[in-house]
Amino acid sequence: LDGRLPVRENDAIHLAATRVKAEPAMPRSLDDWIPRPMVKRRAAKEWDTTIRATATKIQAGSVQEAQWQYLDYASKLPFFGGALFPVENQSDRNLPANFDVMIDIKGVHFVKNEGDFKK
Repeated sequence: LDGRLPVRENDAIHLAATRVKAEPAMPRSLDDWIPRPMVKRRAAKEWDTTIRATATKIQAGSVQEAQWQYLDYASKLPFFGGALFPVENQSDRNLPANFDVMIDIKGVHFVKNEGDFKK
């Protein structure tokens, strides 16, 4: 969740909460658990409270089970498994100067650097 691919806020929170079950110590930076563009939407304390509250609802009996739940949830996200390539546009005025191209089994996707999606 580095912020290059679009993800909904509730998915980011759920994945971060599942990581709390797998790795109980919160990271030094929220950027490690929440996409960078999304971190600015809330204060750090509010993110921490929301993530920990969501984590209490996740049923994971062990660290390994929490890791499997994280992978299972992530694998169901629309862009899971895609390969992302940075592009520097020098010829098409209809496209931004810099963007990413993602290729997955569904096709080729153009992704703005802010995480917006255009197919």
